[in-house]
Amino acid sequence: MFSNILLCSDGSDNALQAAHVAGEIAARFHADLTILSVFDPTSELGSFAMAPEAAPSQEVIQALGEDLHAAIQKSAAGLLDAAGTAYRFQRETGHPVEAILDSAAALNADLIVLGSRGLSEWKALVIGSVSDGVLHHALCPVLIVRGDVTSFSRILLACDGSAGVFLATRAAGELSSNYGAPLTIVNVVEPLGPLANIVHDDPKSVLHNACEIAGARVRGMALHADCAYSFHQEVGHPAETIVRFATKGAYPLIVVGSRGMGALKALALGSVSNRVAHHAPCSVLVVR
Repeated sequence: MFSNILLCSDGSDNALQAAHVAGEIAARFHADLTILSVFDPTSELGSFAMAPEAAPSQEVIQALGEDLHAAIQKSAAGLLDAAGTAYRFQRETGHPVEAILDSAAALNADLIVLGSRGLSEWKALVIGSVSDGVLHHALCPVLIVRGDVTSFSRILLACDGSAGVFLATRAAGELSSNYGAPLTIVNVVEPLGPLANIVHDDPKSVLHNACEIAGARVRGMALHADCAYSFHQEVGHPAETIVRFATKGAYPLIVVGSRGMGALKALALGSVSNRVAHHAPCSVLVVR
């Protein structure tokens, strides 16, 4: 499924962790790997907005860009060379999100790998603006690497049995097979909430039937994973329940499906995928 991987690096510790993961995926899937470094000149000029006469010259800015690219290439290449992973290095200048999306399209990438910039409580964002922009608008799967990942020893697939998670199910199955990692499928059914007061049947019976129907759909969809798996069903808010389940089980990777694709300025993720990607304590692969 993954044959052409684009690794986005800014030289940070999170980016080096992402490089480790991208290199391992490339090795296991025999995929081509491109390391992308993007220099944004506007970030260098931003501090001189109130005193443009003191801004550095174009030559100085260009030299800063070359130094940045060289430092990123040295750090990422050192890690991948040590692992024996083949790669190519690509340098771009411009807005990071746009440069990443354009490069992914030009390379026909089928996976973008980025690092996350930290963790926080549930109500706060945990990924940087670049990762967030790419996550929402890429036309291919995006892997946000988070935590001290050495390998995907266990994989959690969040599945609702809809047609939209077909590719996510396939990706989870292939990762499980290539890593020799047990696959767990979790299906979350939302409680009736206010609807419990207006349904004619016993609310508990209605919820039980909803769980049975959802479980049957997920088990049918799981055939596309083409590997052994364990199945769990939970009742609760989908995103929060998925994150809680992953945290309790110490899963290093969650795989979720995206509910659509859009232009750069349009919201392209479903709310559940978006919240899981922002708040999970582990790496998250959003498949589209």
